[in-house]
Amino acid sequence: MIAPSGLKEPDSSFAPVSRPSEDAWPTLVLETVLSHSQMRLVADARWWLENAGGEVKIVIAVSVSWANMRFHIEKWENVSPPNGGVSCAHQNVPRPTPTKTQEIDIVGNVVTGAPLKLEFEKLMLRKPGAGEGDIILDMQDLQDFTTNFWHYTQ
Repeated sequence: MIAPSGLKEPDSSFAPVSRPSEDAWPTLVLETVLSHSQMRLVADARWWLENAGGEVKIVIAVSVSWANMRFHIEKWENVSPPNGGVSCAHQNVPRPTPTKTQEIDIVGNVVTGAPLKLEFEKLMLRKPGAGEGDIILDMQDLQDFTTNFWHYTQ
């Protein structure tokens, strides 16, 4: 999937069936980097949220360090500033700002900051039906993933 502007391609993305067009923005973007490119990763996360006009709801930014056997996961979302007394008559309402809303570190088999929660309504753009709900990756899920990752990439 290439961004509708044609300027950026995510490492991976998800768009619900309600956005069937190839040139529609995804609701979830995954960006990854190896080693010490954290600044590039943050810039990528911000780019998706700043340029999608609110269409991209969540960016998951993952940094992998082989030397330390470390995963650093950040969840980014547009966050509206609190209403600091802005009245309805006042038209200069602050715009949502790309904000890191969660941070998870996995070093070896030690996970801090879990669980990772991906809200159903943000991904699917609708309320959950029977048997549907948020995607929650708990500590065990994250440990299992990283254990398998390191095992199969050695």
